[in-house]
Amino acid sequence: MTFLAPLAGLVGALFTLPPLLLFYFLRLRRRPLTVSSTMLWEQAVHDVHVNVPFRWIRPSTLLILHLLILALFLLALARPALEGGGGAASRAFFLIDTSCSMQATDAPEGAPRLDAAKQRALDVGRRLMRAPGGCSITVITFAHDAAIASAPADTLSGLRSALDAVEPTDQPGRLEPALRLVETLLSRDAAENESPTSPIVSVFSDGALFDQGPLSLAGATITFEPVPVAPPPNSGNVAIVACSAARDDANLFRARLFIRLQSTFSRPRPVTLAVLLDGQVLDRHAIVVPAQDSFGPGSIGRTFDLNVPGDALIACAIDAEDLLAADDAAAVYLPIALRPRVLLVHPDDSDADLFLADALREMPLRALRVMPHRQFVEVEQQARGQFDLLVFDRVSPTALPEVPTLIFGATLPGEPNVAGNHDLAGMILSWERRSPVMRDLTLDAVQVDRWLGPAPRAWLETLGRVSDLALARDGALITLLQTRRADHVLVRFAVSDSNWPLHFSFPVFLFNAVEELTGAGASRSTSAFTTTDPVVVRVLAPTPQLQLRGPGDRRITRQNVDAGPLSLGLFARTGVWQGAGIAPPVIAVNFLHADESRLESRTDLTIGGTSALPALQLEGLRELWPLLIAVAGALLLIEWFVYAARVRV
Repeated sequence: MTFLAPLAGLVGALFTLPPLLLFYFLRLRRRPLTVSSTMLWEQAVHDVHVNVPFRWIRPSTLLILHLLILALFLLALARPALEGGGGAASRAFFLIDTSCSMQATDAPEGAPRLDAAKQRALDVGRRLMRAPGGCSITVITFAHDAAIASAPADTLSGLRSALDAVEPTDQPGRLEPALRLVETLLSRDAAENESPTSPIVSVFSDGALFDQGPLSLAGATITFEPVPVAPPPNSGNVAIVACSAARDDANLFRARLFIRLQSTFSRPRPVTLAVLLDGQVLDRHAIVVPAQDSFGPGSIGRTFDLNVPGDALIACAIDAEDLLAADDAAAVYLPIALRPRVLLVHPDDSDADLFLADALREMPLRALRVMPHRQFVEVEQQARGQFDLLVFDRVSPTALPEVPTLIFGATLPGEPNVAGNHDLAGMILSWERRSPVMRDLTLDAVQVDRWLGPAPRAWLETLGRVSDLALARDGALITLLQTRRADHVLVRFAVSDSNWPLHFSFPVFLFNAVEELTGAGASRSTSAFTTTDPVVVRVLAPTPQLQLRGPGDRRITRQNVDAGPLSLGLFARTGVWQGAGIAPPVIAVNFLHADESRLESRTDLTIGGTSALPALQLEGLRELWPLLIAVAGALLLIEWFVYAARVRV
């Protein structure tokens, strides 16, 4: 006999058995009375003897019944099961771990862990299908997410085909999505298929799972078959766990590449790091990665200065002979350095605001031109193609521009009038610190006198997505409008109508706005994704077909794509993808997961507070708790009759 949840039974006994015994120790005290005869009070005499406080427990029928009922419930809580005592399940789910660590070549005979897991799943499936009544097996793969690999297999050849189709990913492992998928399938089939045995859920994994919370699954028998790991002597893994690059603010033609290496070897490991620029080897560096110690894997970081005048794909690769190849390379895309061209438009009857113009002149711009509104109207069409940002100071554009704009103290064209008293806006009460435009700002000392009132939100939402960046008592002082063509920041007061120019946050805000609206900030840092990050690109113009080309001539196609942000979802494999008409034009997907690269494994798995059984005990396993609950219920009925007979007068 095997107990599937012995700890639950022990804890239940700890909390229920002492109170039951205590009830029999503590008896009710009776008030003594003098009577003429005890002939009619024999039961009272008996109660006097029994209800003495702390009297030693005397065996009774009720005590024996109560102990038996409690013991049966506690045994049911511990989930006893008999091996070979019943038929196998008619439904099973095989959860195959396809995370990156399953590519490690430290299984028996130097095979990848995933191959060993699939072979073990085939052996277990063969035994289940040979049982009387057979078994239908559904194969589910899981890494960062879970997916059904194929339709339920009723034959061994069908199971073999489903397992052969399982491919590894370059993602860390999480079991929770697979358990939720199984739960959904069970709930969907519960009303259609009623089986006398609970389904079997078998997990085939190396145990390197990174779920954030405890795991649980109801209504199934869970088993765990750990992948046998037998690494060769003096083996280990060297991984690139961090890779990034950024341009030098003093010289935008120079860039600094930072990488970090991690090693699980027991001795210092020399490796050769190759740095590549657009696929061509730029340099090679010899690095000795420290050995793993009691505190964890050895780690070392390096920084390299590169000459990158234009946009480029920067890649790095190590030639370490280790157990896992997926984490031996990484790449980042560095866009061309952008110095934005800015046009400042001011009223015809006055000059541009002095603080605003001076702050713009001090910024690292490619060009800054200042003109009155009358002149802008004459050259408006040409100006939109010659400038990256339009700044309007107390004047409105004639139409919503197709390039980013920053508007101070003016309305948008076509904006409806908003009734109300807007003479005094007061202090800025709150601001959206998570927005890149409002990064590193402190606005609680900024006071605004006259303003235009909040922009009509309902009307703005017809133009695009609206976000309030700064709020006063009566509404939004600063609003971000994101349309399909461009983003627009609306400051609902003139610079001169506030004390903001005297506060250090004003030039910081202006710098953030220019960097974010023109993309100049993003051009100084790299663009890269990991296999757990959704890939989001910006489509520059509507296109009937968008196509990305990836490693191994793999392709991703989207039909009838509009301009604007486009989510491509998660990329399960690392590599570099390229496409036309998108920003960035090069998509670098890396692994970069230090914990997964440690290639740790374990032989136990706890789900729902219970250790999962090994797959060897799958065949003929029968749980006895339903029978125990039924016997306990019958004893409860007997106990009620015994108690009723004793209290009957």
